[in-house]
Amino acid sequence: MMWFPYGGAMGGGMWFLLALTWVAIAVIGYFVARRSTPPAQPQDPVAVLDMQLARGEIGLDDYKARREALKDTK
Repeated sequence: MMWFPYGGAMGGGMWFLLALTWVAIAVIGYFVARRSTPPAQPQDPVAVLDMQLARGEIGLDDYKARREALKDTK
């Protein structure tokens, strides 16, 4: 009675496919977990403004003008 073809044992290719399958499952799990948890959103308007400047969404002049406008509202 043979359990596996070619002599009854898993060859090197089968071990490679098994390891590749586990790596693929781990990578898919990592990306699914990463997408399912949204990043924390800052609630403070100044923090939002700081993040926009850090990401390059606004320039320094626009940042300063908006920051002054926020100071005037408080």
